[in-house]
Amino acid sequence: MRFILILLVLIISLYANEITYNQLLESATKDSNLLKIRKSDELIEAARLKSLYSIYYPTLSLSYNSEYKKDLADGLSGIESVGNTVISNGTNWQNSLSLNMNYELYQFGVKAKQIVLAKQDVKIKKLLWCEEQTDLFNNILERFSSARKASIQQVMQAELLKLRKELYSVKQRLYRAGQYSKIDLGDEAIDIIDMERDIENSLMQYQDDLLELSKLSHIELDSNTDILLPIVQNNRLYNPSFSDSARGLKQQHKINQKKEEISLHNRTLMPKLSAYSNYYLFGSDVNSWQEATRALDKKSWSVGFMLRWNLFEGFKHNSEAERLEYELRRLNEEKDLQNREFDTSVKMAHLRITHFNEVEIKEKALLNETNEKLFMMQRLRKGRRVGIISTIQVEIEQLQRRLNLKLEQIDSAKAYAKLEILQIGVNECNQH
Repeated sequence: MRFILILLVLIISLYANEITYNQLLESATKDSNLLKIRKSDELIEAARLKSLYSIYYPTLSLSYNSEYKKDLADGLSGIESVGNTVISNGTNWQNSLSLNMNYELYQFGVKAKQIVLAKQDVKIKKLLWCEEQTDLFNNILERFSSARKASIQQVMQAELLKLRKELYSVKQRLYRAGQYSKIDLGDEAIDIIDMERDIENSLMQYQDDLLELSKLSHIELDSNTDILLPIVQNNRLYNPSFSDSARGLKQQHKINQKKEEISLHNRTLMPKLSAYSNYYLFGSDVNSWQEATRALDKKSWSVGFMLRWNLFEGFKHNSEAERLEYELRRLNEEKDLQNREFDTSVKMAHLRITHFNEVEIKEKALLNETNEKLFMMQRLRKGRRVGIISTIQVEIEQLQRRLNLKLEQIDSAKAYAKLEILQIGVNECNQH
């Protein structure tokens, strides 16, 4: 039976597809829909920035008007005006063609501030891509570590189950011989059922993790043919800084952007100097629209300057300035909160690494002691100086120690990888 199991493991290993943690990260970075959406957002803002440069150029427009005017004043001629309304008398067709130009000459740096705000938007969108990549890497790390644990638990719990069944069989024979209680035998049966349930749960968790990893990485993983290799552990103790992280830089850009927005708001209160120019063609005819069109001829041209200054807008400026100041204060509070959360995450990662390293040393020492204990028990068993139950119990203890050590090693590798993800800054943020 043992030979058949070994043979099956060898066959599976030959045809298995080995998947590494870094493969999943690279595939996710390349094909993630969320990252592609973030990249599209960045490109949208970059295109908007290009269009915004049009504010530095004058606007030219061509206008054509055609109308028929019917006189209801019994032939009286002349032009009357009431307020801003101009009323011309006479019945005729009128056509006009005009070329108009408008250009803002000066507004105390409003245009430059608008460009700065748009550039900040582009930077923020890029940093959102980096932040999304960090979140994606964390999700993959969590699922990868969970899948590795579930896979190892499934295999080693199957070995433990075999030993449990062997122990139950021995105790069952002793019970029949009147040397073992029925209650203790029942407890052993319950332990076997619990272990079978744990194996099923591990299998379910492994399959669930593979499905989630497939979704995140865009690599279709199969629980029957794919094997997740251990994370290549980088034992460097990074000490990342929030100010260099994508989230920290993004928040700082938001604060800078809000300050520029406040400056822009203050500059919009200053007067605006504009230039304008118009060139008119005009034609009219009493009887025909076509004749009025043919009669189009140079009428006049004009050029001028306009200075506009809004002196009072119902306290709108004060309310808007107050809103912007509150938003700036909120952004600063958010930055402080995120900074504290980031520093806490780094400290926790350092603590976990220290803890897992210490626990791993202890687990190795315990495993070594258990191995020596098992070796002695097997020798004593050959000399019939100890019973088979004691030997099997030590074998179970040894397997459990091995399982605990492997799980601790996975947690240790995860802690180092978590710290490495926190270390990722804008320079390490690789956009495809």
